[in-house]
Amino acid sequence: MDQVLCISDITRIEGFYSLLNCFPFITSKDIYAVAAGSLINLATILYLNSIRVPAVAAYAICAFFSFQVLIGIIKVKRFDQRERLITGTA
Repeated sequence: MDQVLCISDITRIEGFYSLLNCFPFITSKDIYAVAAGSLINLATILYLNSIRVPAVAAYAICAFFSFQVLIGIIKVKRFDQRERLITGTA
């Protein structure tokens, strides 16, 4: 039986993904956006402390996650436009 885990289990890896069952409105794009925001903050702190290589890696991963979020937003806008055309509310 698949057990739903909640906030107290977020520190465990399997708890993190099961946390999405507790909050069904959270999507993978939301997780990418939070990860990108966290990585940009981490990269800035590393860069300001002259730890350049990990900072550049964090910026690169942040750019990847940000690109994923951008693609998701574009897809949602396209689907929304199609839905408006189909329902006649465009």
